[in-house]
Amino acid sequence: MEKGYADRQSEWRKLWEEGVSILKDEGWATVGYTWVLAKWAATILSSRSFISSLLVEIISDDHPTGQWNLAPKADGPFPVLFPLIDILNHRPKAKVSWETGREFMGLVIGEELHSGDLVWNNYGPKSNEELLLGYGFCLPSNPFDQVAIKLNMPSNPNHSAIRNQQSSYINSIVSPNETPPDGYYYIRSPDHYTSGYENVSAELRAFPPSLIDNLSILVANDREMGLLQKRPNLHWPTLNGGRRNMLALICQLLQVLQRKYNEITWFDHLLPKDPTNDKQRNAKIYRDSQISIIRAAINPLMYKLRGAVEIGDHGEVIPQLVTLEKALKYLKSLDKVTYTSFRRGLKLALGTNDIRELREACWAEGVWTLWICTIRLWFLRQASAIRINSTVEAKEPLRTKLIDWIRFTDDLQYWSSDPLFDVTATESANDDEAAAELLSVVKSAAEADPSSVFAERIWDLTFIKRGNRIGMEEGLTLALQEQDTEVGEQYVLHLEKRKLQTNTLHG
Repeated sequence: MEKGYADRQSEWRKLWEEGVSILKDEGWATVGYTWVLAKWAATILSSRSFISSLLVEIISDDHPTGQWNLAPKADGPFPVLFPLIDILNHRPKAKVSWETGREFMGLVIGEELHSGDLVWNNYGPKSNEELLLGYGFCLPSNPFDQVAIKLNMPSNPNHSAIRNQQSSYINSIVSPNETPPDGYYYIRSPDHYTSGYENVSAELRAFPPSLIDNLSILVANDREMGLLQKRPNLHWPTLNGGRRNMLALICQLLQVLQRKYNEITWFDHLLPKDPTNDKQRNAKIYRDSQISIIRAAINPLMYKLRGAVEIGDHGEVIPQLVTLEKALKYLKSLDKVTYTSFRRGLKLALGTNDIRELREACWAEGVWTLWICTIRLWFLRQASAIRINSTVEAKEPLRTKLIDWIRFTDDLQYWSSDPLFDVTATESANDDEAAAELLSVVKSAAEADPSSVFAERIWDLTFIKRGNRIGMEEGLTLALQEQDTEVGEQYVLHLEKRKLQTNTLHG
């Protein structure tokens, strides 16, 4: 809102300065043409004018009286003032139409009126922000209200290439008025006259498809980027094996909405308890509506995210997103001996095995990598004895889920020197440094306890780097409110189902 007002005032001031300059060049006295007067005139024109297209049939270059001439078509429509008729107030969805002729301009009311009833005009489908900026008022329960989000996508050649590939497909299913100007996107509530956007899943109906598309590319990992590059028609986070992308997208949307919410409520402590004038009343209407739309957009996202953390989709025993605390519990259920050895090794090498303390000491991601490697090690030990069928799956769903996930990482050749997707774009020297630091932790634990799981010969720099790569690729940062989880925001691992068609990663 503040930026919109500043932009509009800047545009008006530029026009005023140019106009005064022209008048001076023509020898006019410009003392009375002040900025204050120019701003008043600009607000009158913007709030009371009609669009010239209403008169297109009677104002033309070949008008017989030669009184009015239309501006060149290249200039587009322009504002026209009609005193008296411009006093009509706005009501959304009011049934009105305009009739024009060479001698008159009339407003036709398409609904029954009685003596003493107000006659309403309809300014069009305008949000409260448009009404406040253009006319100085807002409407409670405005069915056309929405929240404007400004989002500048970072420059990335791979992202740009995918968006360019998708452009023709996107345009075929997205209406033109959903294409954002200058990086602005508009969030709608279920009460919006459109009930939200189409061509998206239920929890995402508040968001324009173009925003979902851009953010799903932004949060894509290397595996998902590989799929998108090979199959650009996989629009939004619906690609095969893309549940992680959907959840990462939801986390990103929640961050965007929370930031917008904070901007609106930042000065709450300075606001009067009750409005005392029209300006304050309209500001409150605008603010309350914006907050209501944001909350309505947040609720289904939080529901989806909680489901992924707590029980997963379709009643799964193991959630899609696993916290570090739960990961250790799963290791304990899988193999108590390995679990005990793992916890003892952390205590010996890092001085504590308390997850909260490790997280506060910035060891959480390192412990995640060690956990992934340890699960892999357990799998290799048991590989020859592992037999999964429907009976085993019913009796041991946790064991089945973890084995399925390890096989999923095998399908993608995460543990080989040649994974099925390009990881060079996100590799950095920090990966080597992090792996070297974790290797020193492993060696410390092995030296302190030669029988530890960390004393196995498989532990080397390459093994740790591959485990770290999985953690980076298959996890995401989870942002739940403090009361909904142990630590608020944390890194979690997504246990993808083993249904990925690996051949889609090849040319």
